[in-house]
Amino acid sequence: MNTLPVFPDTAWRGIFARWRAIVEPITVTPLPYHFGNLLSVLSSQMGDMAVLDEGVRTFLNFYVFSYGRTGTKKSTAMRLVREHMIEHLKTLYFTNLSQISSAEGLIRTLNAGQHNVLLRYDEIKHLLSISQRSGSAIEPVLNDAFDLGDLQTVVRDEKASLVSQPYFFNLVANGTPIHITVDVGEAMFKGGLLNRFLVFAALPSGRRKAKMGVPDRALAIELAGMLDRHVAAWRGKFPTRGSVRIGMTPEADAIFDPWHDKLEGLIETSNELISDPIQRVSLYAKKLAGMYCLYETEVPEEEPKITGEQIRAAIDVAEYCQASIIFMSGAWSGSRSLGARSEALAEQRIEMYLQEHGCTGERELSRHLHMSIGETKRAVLNLASVDVVMTGHDRPPTIHLMGECRCFEPTEPAPGDTV
Repeated sequence: MNTLPVFPDTAWRGIFARWRAIVEPITVTPLPYHFGNLLSVLSSQMGDMAVLDEGVRTFLNFYVFSYGRTGTKKSTAMRLVREHMIEHLKTLYFTNLSQISSAEGLIRTLNAGQHNVLLRYDEIKHLLSISQRSGSAIEPVLNDAFDLGDLQTVVRDEKASLVSQPYFFNLVANGTPIHITVDVGEAMFKGGLLNRFLVFAALPSGRRKAKMGVPDRALAIELAGMLDRHVAAWRGKFPTRGSVRIGMTPEADAIFDPWHDKLEGLIETSNELISDPIQRVSLYAKKLAGMYCLYETEVPEEEPKITGEQIRAAIDVAEYCQASIIFMSGAWSGSRSLGARSEALAEQRIEMYLQEHGCTGERELSRHLHMSIGETKRAVLNLASVDVVMTGHDRPPTIHLMGECRCFEPTEPAPGDTV
């Protein structure tokens, strides 16, 4: 089974390091979630001013997906960046949305105000449910919006059809293995909406706090003020769409080029379940390096250059996200029959029962949930394969919920005991 590496310390540069110092001490939320949520805000604040110095315009927007089982505090990271970063900014250059109900609603919002939207879904299942409605156009619109392409909806009444103006768009969502198993079809996983996300997966941190702490308000306000001034300087000097072109130093090229070639070789030789979801990993590495460059270049300039250290940090993050995508693919079951969908729902029921009642024997689960013992065993095995549960060695076995169960915690030795 695929496992996750440690999130790289090299990622925490500049403003990212300052944000980590504010939020890490007060919560048990895994660090990758903090990084991804802050990244979306930084991108939204800069907006469409900058592109990569390439043959086609590549803007620095992101689709960020925080992935992990229920209880890994994905929502906490999202709320912290909203309450202690976004709400402290004096000038907000984007519209902050918590949901949309249709493709038309998104296009109307993009056409209004500053044409810059950050859409943040606490649970991706709500977005997926919209995409699965009969006649819904939201998934193809979101697919096109990833590249900031022209968006349009065509309805019977031609006067009611919508076409987007130039815009900037970021999307952030949280999801669990159950969401991926139950709600995602083959087209969406391999070449559709999910394929466009930069995935930050995490397991429970293993740390515990009886209650979450409060971020240092002075530090949070100071950081928001620094962000305000930095963005205002760049936007003030370069107000035009795509007017800043971000290139690479020779040192950065020397690091990126062989890494990119190696990644392309992996994509060509791997099976589709791995190669399809990682198609955009190198693109995201360049985008992230561009973000480091913009926020670490103090004096705005028209053609800033990505340094070797910046591209190295961006590659380290991209490799973590690549491992996250492969890890997430273990929860995906591809095209599902009705029987397979029933199994996925059984897994969801078991997880919810364990959250409410704690560690439970396999036979007790079967009895309380009115499931056959065979159905229970299959669901438990699937949940164990994605690190949601662990099966005890007793007979009949007890099922433990990973991250919340304390049955296997080491105890302090009694006085006089030999350690």
